Order: sequence, then structure tokens, then C-alpha cells
Amino acid sequence: MKLNKILSDLDKYTSFKECLDWDEDLADYLVKSWKRDQKLLSIVPRSLHPTYMTSYLPPKYNHLVYTLVNWLKQNENNEQD
Repeated sequence: MKLNKILSDLDKYTSFKECLDWDEDLADYLVKSWKRDQKLLSIVPRSLHPTYMTSYLPPKYNHLVYTLVNWLKQNENNEQD
């Protein structure tokens, strides 16, 4: 059902912002950057996606690296189920 998909996506985006300490600007920046560089991501081995995607964090957010990697791994696994 379409509503379930929308609610699931909203839930993921909310948890994404939560892992970034609720920094909505940072969340928007990362999503836009990943979308812009989607072709680059496609050539990175799948096992390295979370690490590669975390490299987009600006230096002042280095304290969020582990949280973001874990979030990306968890949600990547959920997508494969």
C-alpha cells in the first residue's frame, strides 16, 4: 500500500535526522550530495557504501561518523530484506 511506503520513508528520514543529532541542514546536505554523486556510489563496492557515504560529512561533524555508518548499515540491510 502506498501509505505504508510513505510512512516507512518518513520513519527512515526521522531516524536519519536523529542519528545526525537532529541537524536538518546536515541531513539535507548529505541527501543532496549523495543524490548528486549517485553514479560515483554505483562504482563503489556495496560493502563500502556506508564508509564512502560517511566521507561526505563535513569535518566539524566527525563525531557522528560511527553513528552514521551504523545507521547506513542497518538501513541498507533493511532494504535487502
